[in-house]
Formats: sequence, C-alpha cells, structure tokens
Amino acid sequence: MNSEVILKVIKDELNREDFKLIQITQKEFEKLEVLNSQSLVFFSLKDKKQLRKLEKFCIEKDIIYFDTFKILKYGFKKLFKKSKANSFKKMDEKYFKRIEAMEFAVKYDDGKISRGILEADLLIVGLSRTSKTPLSIYLANKSGLKIINIPLVPEVPIPKDIFEATQVIGLTISIDKLNKIREQRLKTMKAEERASSYASFGRILEELDYSDEIMKKLRCPVIDVSEKAIEETAEIILKLIKA
Repeated sequence: MNSEVILKVIKDELNREDFKLIQITQKEFEKLEVLNSQSLVFFSLKDKKQLRKLEKFCIEKDIIYFDTFKILKYGFKKLFKKSKANSFKKMDEKYFKRIEAMEFAVKYDDGKISRGILEADLLIVGLSRTSKTPLSIYLANKSGLKIINIPLVPEVPIPKDIFEATQVIGLTISIDKLNKIREQRLKTMKAEERASSYASFGRILEELDYSDEIMKKLRCPVIDVSEKAIEETAEIILKLIKA
C-alpha cells in the first residue's frame, strides 16, 4: 500500500472533508505554507535543522504531526525487543517513554476521554486557544510525562476526577491577546462559526472569570502565557512540578 492510499484510507476513516492530510518529505518542505490546525502531518526528514523547524512550526500552529521514521523504529523495537541491529543501539527506555507519552497526549487531547485523568502525570487546564495542545505534546516529547489538557468552558462541567489529580497546572492569558488569537482563528472557520461570539471581549471576559474561579478551586499554580513561547512555558511547568 503506497502513501497516497494510506492517506486516503485515513481520510475516509476520519470522515472529515475539511481535514487536510499532508505528507512532508525533504523535497516538499514548501508545503508548510498550506498547513493549519486542521492538518494532520506525516513526515520523514533526515536534515535535523529542517526537522526541528517543522516540529516547532507544528507545535506553534497547534498541528498534530508524526515522524514516520521514528514510528517505524518504535514498531520494530516493540516487535523485536532484543534486536541487536545497530539502528536500535541509541534507542533507550527514555525514548520509548516519550513516544508513549506523546501517544497519550494525542489520545486524551482536549479532555476527550475523562477516564484517563487518573492515569496522567499532569493535567493542564485553560481556555480555548491558550496553547494547551501544543504545550502538552511538547512536554510529552521533552519529559516523557503523560499529560491531559482540559478545556475550561462555562457551559461544560469539568470532570470530577480533576480534583483527585496529583499535578494540575492552569494557563491564563490577557483578554487582548486572546482576542487577537481568536480573531485569527475565526478566519479559518465556517461562516456560521464566524458569526459566533467566540472572539468577542464580552465572551472572553466571561470565560476568564470562569477559569479563574475553577483554578482557585483546584488550588493549582497558574501561568500567564500572554507573552510566553511554548518552550518557556514548558520550562516553568517542569520547574513547578519538580519543586
């Protein structure tokens, strides 16, 4: 089965006409221009500089991505646990722990399955567009921690298991910054979605008040991500949970 057929099968399974599936190769790096949060990216790059660039781009744009070469190596390692092949010499338990943590972060992204909360090493809570997903994936890859991010929405009750979690971090953001981010996001949405109050100052203020209330109940550390890069926020979180 070639890559085009694989991508078609995945697209059929997703049943999402607006979901872009893009395979990146070293000679097709210009495809970055068409990527957005509705893209699912598969890539295999030998150039480490381009690899880091693509990973950073995907994290910043809230894009789910997969390094197909690493996935293949992971699969072979699972199949041949005691393989003596040279290609596996550098692959240790920490590497596979990071892979499993990234799989966990994708599986439970946006609090999709609440029963995973008690399995997680860390919960990240915050409003929509506060970089919860890219931050979770970045941290999972960097630290091997199993992370679930939970969106805080006034109309949606939070799972009760949150109060039993061992580590919870809250994310907050300024009203002006969130307004700009959501305005940009609205440009990629459908007409009926653009007509919503998603990016209005009134709605954002309501959500910020709600998130502040929830975070006070959780008694968790809160990080203002208004002017912080994902890497910076990740370092703060790692220091907080080690303290």
